[in-house]
Amino acid sequence: MPIKKNQKHDFPAFASMIFPGDGQLAKGHIAKGILTKLINWTLLSSPFIYFHYSDASFTAFTSSLLSGSIDANSILFFCWLITIFIFRTWNMYDAYNSN
Repeated sequence: MPIKKNQKHDFPAFASMIFPGDGQLAKGHIAKGILTKLINWTLLSSPFIYFHYSDASFTAFTSSLLSGSIDANSILFFCWLITIFIFRTWNMYDAYNSN
């Protein structure tokens, strides 16, 4: 049975949706899967590292978000969310389409 060139992969895309990098690992792309896991871990831990080492407090940040005021921390937070969304979308797309 010949292998299709533009084969789609449902399971790796689902695995990458739950745990980023697992779809690449399931397809045998070991380096890409490990790098994806490292980037995902870095992106997810960056707000905690930022609030730990900066003079900004997390409670002040959340209260400013709830009150509707926009400050530098709010802008950083939304940039972080957009970055996470783009990275996770690319991760699922890559796991679904790459061979």
